[in-house]
Amino acid sequence: MKMNATTWGISILFGILVLAGATVGIIEFSGNVAVAREKAKLKALHKPLTFSDIAPPQIPDDENAAFELKDAFDLTDKCKSLPVNVDHESLKIGELEKVFKDKYLLEAMKTAQRASEKPKCRWDLKYSDINSMLFQHFSAFRHLIRLLCLYGKLQAKTGKVHQAYKTYLSALKISFFLKSPLLIINILVQDACEGTAMKYIRNTLRESGISNDDAEMLLSELKRRDLLKWTKTALENDRVFAINEFELRISKGFTGRFDKSWKESSLLIKQDYVAFLIVFEQSLKWYSMAFWKIPGAPNEKKMDQSLLSGIPKYFTMTHDNFCYGTFRKRIAKREREIAKLRLTLLMHIYKNKHGHFPTKLSELNPEDTKGLLIDAVTGKKFKYTLKDNQININ
Repeated sequence: MKMNATTWGISILFGILVLAGATVGIIEFSGNVAVAREKAKLKALHKPLTFSDIAPPQIPDDENAAFELKDAFDLTDKCKSLPVNVDHESLKIGELEKVFKDKYLLEAMKTAQRASEKPKCRWDLKYSDINSMLFQHFSAFRHLIRLLCLYGKLQAKTGKVHQAYKTYLSALKISFFLKSPLLIINILVQDACEGTAMKYIRNTLRESGISNDDAEMLLSELKRRDLLKWTKTALENDRVFAINEFELRISKGFTGRFDKSWKESSLLIKQDYVAFLIVFEQSLKWYSMAFWKIPGAPNEKKMDQSLLSGIPKYFTMTHDNFCYGTFRKRIAKREREIAKLRLTLLMHIYKNKHGHFPTKLSELNPEDTKGLLIDAVTGKKFKYTLKDNQININ
């Protein structure tokens, strides 16, 4: 039986469609295998891959600072005494006294200080909701810590110096809670909050001095920071968000790369997905080498270029989230400020004992200054001068 031209055409078209479908199926299967292979490698290394992997464990309610912090946030929202559109740091003592007569604000300060005494903090967040996880409490944290520092300033100016340092300590402790869950954005917000607290501590040190007990209290808190380790962990945790975005796009079959819907396919996403996992893990190895100054790591520019080459342009996550150079500089600046403040506190302890500040850094106890004498930004030793009984460390 002979087939006419129409039948032949239909058969050929059908064959082409079957072949195309089989080809797509094979590529899809290959993509799934490649993604699964790379994820299996990471899982074998105990790397976090899902939100449940990075969610902090549940803790007993009586140990959780989140409950009282939530109360403090709510109380500050009720405060009517804060001027609007004013640089609150510039408020004079008389103005601050009026501000802190507000019953809600005073109760917020007491509640925040109680919260800071809790050992841990865990927010009941929806870990599958990126926006909830990243942004829900950050502005409230920053606002509360600024208010605590203003309250400490008022206490110091009115002769309650010991209470002022306890208030600053509360601000430092609350900023410490931001490291859980540990993500790059948490570290950036914590950096800003701690910078505010340390600035107020330095100002009060210059004006009022400090007792040895208060100095040791602040030193103990500042020693808890391990910024290099935290940053590496935060980068690994941020990979979870990248994985989540890739898998959401695959499930939708959409990359955002093309204008024509018929070209939007999960095939290309899987290629990008595999490339990202490989490049990201290599970059983390380089980061570790650079963080701990192990020879062999490429320079910052090469590291950043390599990692960025594995991040698709259609990603909603900012490319800066993964730049080693950006974070190394930011972390180095924070390490420098913490080291300078710790040295300053040690000098005040020395003065309380000897009646004067040391003339050089080497007069301080070497055990106390271990790891503090090198500027993390420049890699050079700090220079110390004393003029008009004021400490200057550069």
